[in-house]
Amino acid sequence: MEQLGIEKRGPVNLPTKIIRIPAMRTLGKRDTKIYETYQIRMHRRFLDVANDERFFKNYFINMQIPSKGFRISLKIIQ
Repeated sequence: MEQLGIEKRGPVNLPTKIIRIPAMRTLGKRDTKIYETYQIRMHRRFLDVANDERFFKNYFINMQIPSKGFRISLKIIQ
């Protein structure tokens, strides 16, 4: 982006969102319920870029994205 002369800020780390999922494993002695807890951690980043068509063509088209568990959302703010 520095080569194109585009103004940018970031990436800014946003708080990690943790989703906990309790799952009942088995019934223990005397029919007591035993739970295991699984968790999903979502790490988010924020990148603020000046609205420039050259940036989007060069940066997002050539970006290497992992096949699973990765999503990009783009919001244009006027």
